[in-house]
Amino acid sequence: MRNHRLYLPGLLALFGCLGCGEVTVSDGQQIEQPDLPTFPLEVLEKVRNGEVTTGRPEVGSIGGCTATLVAPDVAITAAHCVGYRTRTSPGSYMSFRMKKDGVTRRVSVNRYRSFSSSLGEYDIAILGLAEQVPADFAKPAPMARVQPPHGTSLTVYGYGCTQIGARGDGKKRKATYEQGENSYHLCPGDSGGPVFNDETGEVLRINSGYRVDRLRTDIYAQVPSLHADLKAQVEDWSAGELPEAEPLDPNLEICGRNADVFEMWTCTGSRDHRYRCLPGGTPTWEACARGCTSKPAFEDDLCSQGEPEDTCGDTYRPYSEWTCATDNVTLLRCNQNTLELSRCAQGCDYSPFSADACKE
Repeated sequence: MRNHRLYLPGLLALFGCLGCGEVTVSDGQQIEQPDLPTFPLEVLEKVRNGEVTTGRPEVGSIGGCTATLVAPDVAITAAHCVGYRTRTSPGSYMSFRMKKDGVTRRVSVNRYRSFSSSLGEYDIAILGLAEQVPADFAKPAPMARVQPPHGTSLTVYGYGCTQIGARGDGKKRKATYEQGENSYHLCPGDSGGPVFNDETGEVLRINSGYRVDRLRTDIYAQVPSLHADLKAQVEDWSAGELPEAEPLDPNLEICGRNADVFEMWTCTGSRDHRYRCLPGGTPTWEACARGCTSKPAFEDDLCSQGEPEDTCGDTYRPYSEWTCATDNVTLLRCNQNTLELSRCAQGCDYSPFSADACKE
């Protein structure tokens, strides 16, 4: 541990990998997956709120993770499912397994490319398949170009467990929530699985990880953030016809097209919401029940903390100065017995003799 940086199972403690174990490749090398940290069972949810499904045959399993067909011979998953590595030389690395009407189909992965080296927004990998999957078995899903409006129905899929710390049963499950609300459905084995926009059928997100904190939120990679690069890679590796996405509504507000970009969360004039508009996405508002707190330039404005009884507690009380958490993006401090959080767009810097700060 580096001086006063925070490592604990509360705020921002991450299950670094939802897919467990190691994947063996044909040349005998091991793609090492990050080890799962251990947390007290009393702080973990025991039910993942999913239902077993046999739908969406394009969603299959791969090496302890989940993946989705996005072209007849290309699939998408999480970068950490392949150890954040890239293999462009054709080989036989692992198998992508899909199931439909009781019939299992296995296709060899002959190359793959990672687009990130950490959990979060860019935790995505593209998998090249050795052969095309027939359309009558599974139709590829299109990749989303923009974030949908708030309230859009989303469905997350995965082959993960239903209780953290327990083994999965190898069954595919799904759970539904809405754009703009937090989810807490992911479990080891769900890594790489898709979140579909139910209105368009597009893959909007990729399951990346989850936080074991008092908010208990899932972590997703965002397909629209990498859409151009992902599309180019799929087109380069696919010999088949790519699925067509729904045409964009010309009246839809898209940040950077017909709406101004606000990359940092910004309080509205009424201070009952905060607003953000990321490039390529749609405008996003978050309600602030106890008002919005303005922060210095280049820092996210914050919703005031929840109920009055939510205090720093014994864990966070020593952190009276801004402290860079283990995700290297979030600053936190205990201020007047209230835990405050601030997100740094470029990450945060550790300072041994003063408060940590956002990188400039």
